[in-house]
Amino acid sequence: MRKQRRSALLFALFCGVMLLCGAMIGCSHEEVPKVPDADEKPPQEDQGEMPDTPAEEQPGYPGEAYAEAQETITDYLRVYGRTPVVDGKLTMYWTNSGFSFRFYGTGVKARLTPSSTNPTYYGYLKVFIDGKFSPHATVCVNKAGTFTLAEGLPEGEHTIEVRKRNEAIYGDSATIALEHLEVIGGGFCKTAPKEPSLTIEVIGDSITGGFGNMVSDNSGNFTTATQDGTRTYAALAARALGANASVLSRSGICYVTGSDRDSMYPFYTQTAALPGKSASVDYWDFDANPVDAVVINLGTNDTGARIDGKAISAAQYTEHAVEFIKLVRAKNPDAMIVWAYGMMTQSRGDCIAAAVKQLNDEGDSDVFYLSLPTMSAAKEGVGTHGHPSYLSHLKAAGVLAEFLADELGATVDRGVMLAALCEFAEDYWLTNVEGYVAVSVEALQRAVDEAQALVAAGATDEQYAAATDAIYTARDRLASDEDYSDEYIVIDGCDDKGAWSLNGKKNVGIDKASAVVGEGCFSTTGNGWINFMNTSGALEVEMPEDWQKWYIEMWMYIDDPSALTNGCNIEISQEVDKVEFAWDIKGLGLKSGWNCLQLPISTASKAGADKLQTIKNIRIFLINLPSEVTMKVDDIVLSQGKFALYRGDLDELIKEAEAKAPEADSALGVALARAKAAQSQRQVDNAVEALEALLH
Repeated sequence: MRKQRRSALLFALFCGVMLLCGAMIGCSHEEVPKVPDADEKPPQEDQGEMPDTPAEEQPGYPGEAYAEAQETITDYLRVYGRTPVVDGKLTMYWTNSGFSFRFYGTGVKARLTPSSTNPTYYGYLKVFIDGKFSPHATVCVNKAGTFTLAEGLPEGEHTIEVRKRNEAIYGDSATIALEHLEVIGGGFCKTAPKEPSLTIEVIGDSITGGFGNMVSDNSGNFTTATQDGTRTYAALAARALGANASVLSRSGICYVTGSDRDSMYPFYTQTAALPGKSASVDYWDFDANPVDAVVINLGTNDTGARIDGKAISAAQYTEHAVEFIKLVRAKNPDAMIVWAYGMMTQSRGDCIAAAVKQLNDEGDSDVFYLSLPTMSAAKEGVGTHGHPSYLSHLKAAGVLAEFLADELGATVDRGVMLAALCEFAEDYWLTNVEGYVAVSVEALQRAVDEAQALVAAGATDEQYAAATDAIYTARDRLASDEDYSDEYIVIDGCDDKGAWSLNGKKNVGIDKASAVVGEGCFSTTGNGWINFMNTSGALEVEMPEDWQKWYIEMWMYIDDPSALTNGCNIEISQEVDKVEFAWDIKGLGLKSGWNCLQLPISTASKAGADKLQTIKNIRIFLINLPSEVTMKVDDIVLSQGKFALYRGDLDELIKEAEAKAPEADSALGVALARAKAAQSQRQVDNAVEALEALLH
């Protein structure tokens, strides 16, 4: 049945995504809010000036189309997630649960009651207005009372969406009950917001709940202030698909039953309850609430669990995964089921994949295993207690959204992913810039601003991808003053053989057709052993006193990096084999083709001395090659600092080149790609010269 609905879903999703993209604005910085008084007003967005409209043309407030009050708390609402009414109150228990409604007026107030007033476990709500990605406000529900969700909006019709940010169970994390809503200066539209075209149920643990994802330096202990369930892989993937994410998550939960740890299995069929909690033990009505897909992300906490005091075997992990999937299938006969796993560890991946295969073999072809990208502390930061950061969630969201879109016949709005990256950049990278040189901060801010404008206007997938790359590139160049310099010394342009000895089997010499810089490059092809050497002692390049801040730069071409072996080296020496610094070529992570190398002199292995007074000799050699390899080298430079202090006209030249839309393999396309990748002052100067020659 799900597959038969795909054409209708695709059309509905397309319409929803276009509306979302048109409504999108740039990201704004959102700090973890201070705890407000119950009636304290949340921060407001700048709404801009409203155009003057004659009174007779302004929208009216016809009583028959609106209601001034609700008779029951769910009147006129669209409710998200397993969100029951308990004692007349709408109870937001699960992460990302919430509600939305349309209204005529200038704002909204809500009477709210939290289950905990402990500052560690405050409940938080995020408020979104008119489909915008960035929240209008974050409300800390620190006590029972009336809270302003929004005010000061232009008078007229608006849609408000409220989502619970914190999870339900860890410690005493607050459940939030909604008792009463009041529209400021108007009333409720009787027609609820349009139902999302897709609903995705996500079952998970602390990862899915967003545990500590508002931290990126692995600091602190858990508080709900560091948790944002609207910015998890699940919520972001659903937003990009124009779908609703109905989330069931609990920190520390497992899927294995009968172990010494809590399992989600006995609670999956209940509306809102987990071990030690009884917000609602009613059974969930699956027939009345069908979903298009169920995503399971469990298994991280199962590692190390024990049954009857014994370690759980791989076969048992698979057996319990099969049983969990069968439970989900029994309750969701028409949904696709995806077990997505791996953000913190891949240790149970094989066992879970085996369970999926078993069910496929038994005839359920609508069950899938998806390996999610494992978090990278170096590139993405780390959340509280070693959990994924917002950026790790964003990367996993992209993988999940693409997978679901392919299976559901849906479309991914990549503008959502870019908006989330902008938000992360502003909330984390651009708020922690002390010590970074101003030019690098300005470049990152410019990249974010341009991306925000792109999201607001709408763009192609290619434009979104380019803007994403620009933000990451600018982030990689965010560095301190000592990393920026305009000083460099050209050791050899590699345009002629000079005093170099070039050895190989064939095509040995100067290649004038493949040069990256200047008129030629060194080139040779061979197996076993090939070698470029300048051991004449005639270089006489004086090593600077602050040599630890300097780099050896060069362009290196390798057609088959997989053939490289240990012992392939780049060496600079004062005296060959006696006073020498070296780098292992195999460890440089070269790709096939041209590579621009920046080798920090401080990282070289040293022989004979801790410092070179003078660079007199250079050797670049490959040994023990099992197959034929072509190596080329161009433009060997001694450079201070990793990044260019002066970029001159490069950015404008890049824009001019992009406007011509060159083919990637054309001369302009190649020069443009190298210009975008240029980092050091030498690379920037070469890129400016190359683009000016081709454009002017």
